[in-house]
Amino acid sequence: MAPVESTSLINRPTSDKKSSISTLSLPINEVNLLNEFRSLLSTHPKTKEYDFNDKICLKFLRSRDYDLCESLKVLSGFVDVAEERPDIFSWSDNIKKVISSGMYYHYPVKTPNGCKLLINHPGCWDTRSFKITDIISATLFFDEMSLLDEDVQRNGFIGVIDMRGLGWSHIYNVGLTNAKLASDLTDKYIPFKLINLHVVYENRLTDMAYSLFKPFLDERLKKRIIFHGHDLTSLYKYVPQSCLPPSFGGTNVDFSADYYNEQLESHKEQILKIWESLKKKKSVNKK
Repeated sequence: MAPVESTSLINRPTSDKKSSISTLSLPINEVNLLNEFRSLLSTHPKTKEYDFNDKICLKFLRSRDYDLCESLKVLSGFVDVAEERPDIFSWSDNIKKVISSGMYYHYPVKTPNGCKLLINHPGCWDTRSFKITDIISATLFFDEMSLLDEDVQRNGFIGVIDMRGLGWSHIYNVGLTNAKLASDLTDKYIPFKLINLHVVYENRLTDMAYSLFKPFLDERLKKRIIFHGHDLTSLYKYVPQSCLPPSFGGTNVDFSADYYNEQLESHKEQILKIWESLKKKKSVNKK
């Protein structure tokens, strides 16, 4: 289904129990698609018992450009993995260790197209300090925090992975099970649009690291992964230097680990409430 193009807006009152929003200001087509999506959710075996609010439904719709069936797959998959793996959808102080290491963060400067940048430095991982599941949890918290911005929901994310410092211990401590989990979260369960994933500063273990995840990625996502070797000029065709930190030859500024930790700390309760709301089932009136 094509993305919503209508620019006319309506205010839709949402005083029923299905929504926590008092008033939504949405494009008319988006409202219609939201209603269609709700009808689909109410009849699907995996989702019909759940009481998803409008914000949640819209986030999943936008993640798949309003394709109802694809949005349903992502939402039902998210519910399943959240129930099966509550450990990665919970806060731990080890998440702060991940951030303090500089390994993973969402850079606060958007691209000209309004995309959010995901920055990953796997070589910064001290495998003795925190586990791969802590890293996965940190990515989930960052993802959800960035998705609070509706423009990011619509415009998507661009990832940049810096392979400098990647070693055997990093690959070993990921393992196949967690490689599949991370791939499935990225590809199937998390409601975000990954526009491109750029791999830079490749080293001799890049192919081996990629082969760990590759079997679990669909062809659509594989085509969005771009390998740049050490030539950052090709990266700048996708992300201008003005939107990148100095570690990628960018002309923008670095933000401290304290900044990212404070951002997550200030949003963690809100994020946990969002995840908890995804578990909420419809109340049944007993006669």
